[in-house]
Amino acid sequence: MQLLLARRVCDHRLPDCVTFVAATNRRQDRAGVSGLLEPVKSRFVTILGIEPDLDSWCAWAYQAGLPGELIAFLRFRPELLHQFEPTPEIVNTPSPRTWANVGKLLQAGIPDGLEFPCINGAVGEAAAIEFVSFLDTWRDLPSPDAILIDPENGPTPEAPSTLYAICVALAKRAATTTFGRIAKYAMRLNDAGHGEFATLLLRDSLRQCPAIRSTADFAVMAASPLGHLYS
Repeated sequence: MQLLLARRVCDHRLPDCVTFVAATNRRQDRAGVSGLLEPVKSRFVTILGIEPDLDSWCAWAYQAGLPGELIAFLRFRPELLHQFEPTPEIVNTPSPRTWANVGKLLQAGIPDGLEFPCINGAVGEAAAIEFVSFLDTWRDLPSPDAILIDPENGPTPEAPSTLYAICVALAKRAATTTFGRIAKYAMRLNDAGHGEFATLLLRDSLRQCPAIRSTADFAVMAASPLGHLYS
């Protein structure tokens, strides 16, 4: 307690550059936390609760190389990112960590017939049912590579689930050499009344490949009427 408040132990005083930060679960999270002593809590300037954020999680997921189908699904069903329910039963519930585990399962390759049981074990039955159903949409997508070959004539779906899937699939292919074609397709989405998906596609492309900002295609797009999509 002396260390936290007086910033010293006996004759040793901490320099001003040292900051104390503590992190813990809540008691109701069933993480073996028994709480903090009242005089310890009061020695911290403030106590903040941290909530999961989908956009931040997706930005991390792109950099971590998690599968596009997982990112697209959580874009489509953002409320499923975090439905943590502590329970004494041996089951998992949806959370940023357990969804990341689903990504690892997909990357490792799930044997035929075990897809649903494995995902069920990672995030729980209700979320697994929705995700496995979404995988059928993902696997029936128009070819993202075909859209990149001909972005001015590639299909622009109407169903939100398909739009989320195709935008993430294209963003996962973003590179300095493909961005010009991705930008053309984003313009078509915007012209078709899907401006929010054009925004998603452009922003996720930048997350996938930040080097895009140095390309001539980026400069042209940023100066166009759709330049506000980068803000």
